[in-house]
Amino acid sequence: MCPLLPVLATLASVDPTDHTSWPQLDVCSDQSQGSLFYALRHIGLQGRAQAVVGPMQDDEALLLFALTRAAGVNRALELGGLGGFSARTLLEAVQCTRQPAVYTVDLAPVPVLGRHHRVLQKGAEQVTAADLGG
Repeated sequence: MCPLLPVLATLASVDPTDHTSWPQLDVCSDQSQGSLFYALRHIGLQGRAQAVVGPMQDDEALLLFALTRAAGVNRALELGGLGGFSARTLLEAVQCTRQPAVYTVDLAPVPVLGRHHRVLQKGAEQVTAADLGG
């Protein structure tokens, strides 16, 4: 049996636009292709007709995920949050590292996407080392 089938069945039963309803898997202990697919589940939800301007494109999200994982990044700083697509990609990439954190700095309110996501509602010029845990 294909190891992706249980993951696909689980994902088929949730609303892809409601991130709070997504089931949680222990992707840090499961190094299978299924857990990698699960970590990237938000990619592709924008549909085939992606806008050229606006949120990050799917291929850019894959590159961001791969570079973040390959470099062993555990903390990331994002300037501007918009809909949270890049923050979700960064969160999935850093989640298995020691002390993972993704900081989103935005003047507008941005939703917190997970327990390792920190939102700073201020201008980038106002961010201090203390804001970033250091």
